[in-house]
Amino acid sequence: KRIVMSAYRPGDVARMEEQALIFAQALLDAGKGEIDVAQDLIRRVLTENAIRLFGIGPVDPDDLANWVMACSNMLFADPFGDAKARDMGMAASGRINALIDYRVNTLIRGGIAACGDTLLERLVKAHLNDPIKGPSRPEIRAMMLGLLVGSVPTTTLGGGRILEELSKRPQARADMVTAAKAYLMDGSAHGKGARRMEAILQELLRLNPTIGPVMFRWSPGEA
Repeated sequence: KRIVMSAYRPGDVARMEEQALIFAQALLDAGKGEIDVAQDLIRRVLTENAIRLFGIGPVDPDDLANWVMACSNMLFADPFGDAKARDMGMAASGRINALIDYRVNTLIRGGIAACGDTLLERLVKAHLNDPIKGPSRPEIRAMMLGLLVGSVPTTTLGGGRILEELSKRPQARADMVTAAKAYLMDGSAHGKGARRMEAILQELLRLNPTIGPVMFRWSPGEA
């Protein structure tokens, strides 16, 4: 955790929010009023953001989303050890690991000068600066895989839970529309409309949380 957190920068959240808004607007415009909000909006925006912020690629965003969802399903949503879920999860993790290894090896061959400002590039730079104390290649792979599996599926599920609550709460929908209009009027991510939208979203997620009190997880041995 310490290594991963040291690779983050103060401006990463703002950059992620800006990119998410651009992707969401483009997808909504392309959908022309008809779009699968969970898969083709929420999941796609999260995956596009992860590719750019984490520095994973080149990869088709839909392929990457399917891979991380399969990994998440194997790790956190398969209490009975279904063979198909495990096979899919292991195959997906192999593809993601190969993608990460390709990027890491390419960056290492190019040296520090080849490293830009994505999370993966920062970790590789730390490795090149100090191969002994810095993160090793296996550690970089594990951290990037964990970030992908922990971000895209979890937040996609959270978005779905919010939509579920909105679908059965007319007053919440009306409040969200009012807040969204206020946000569009002032155009500020920190304005009254944006703050009201965030408060509504947080309350809906409180009513239908993404992660329940008990989560099933694969673990080695008897851990």
